[in-house]
Amino acid sequence: MEGLGIIIAPLIALILTSVLGRKIGDVASGVITILGGAVSFVMSLIVMPRALEQPFSVSVYEFITIGDYTLTIGFYFDSLSVLMSAVVTGVATLIFIYSLGYMEHFFGKWVHKFYTYLSLFLFSMLLIVLSDNLIGIFAGWEGVGL
Repeated sequence: MEGLGIIIAPLIALILTSVLGRKIGDVASGVITILGGAVSFVMSLIVMPRALEQPFSVSVYEFITIGDYTLTIGFYFDSLSVLMSAVVTGVATLIFIYSLGYMEHFFGKWVHKFYTYLSLFLFSMLLIVLSDNLIGIFAGWEGVGL
């Protein structure tokens, strides 16, 4: 299950900021979002040497079986996908840090929702980059559009 931390960290940040955002406040929501992106970036760097040596995939759930083919929900880690996940998470984390200072004039006006949407965006981008099938890529594409 190595490599799942890359995509789980923004998902956890998304869930925490959407459920607890109003209670914990805007700054805490921003910090959670930044931590989700940073953990995802570090996990990308940790997985990178293994993916450069030998590409691997992680199957999360077997969705549909049709004859000999099984459609799974999973992620594929090769040199390109891990490099792109490191770039996406690194840049996103820097943007999240910048947005914490930029949005401080708006604190108290539902800014925690802004951080929830940032976490959703990062999670969706990672779905596009790491998905092992077109359905996952499509779901990520729609999430980015949302």
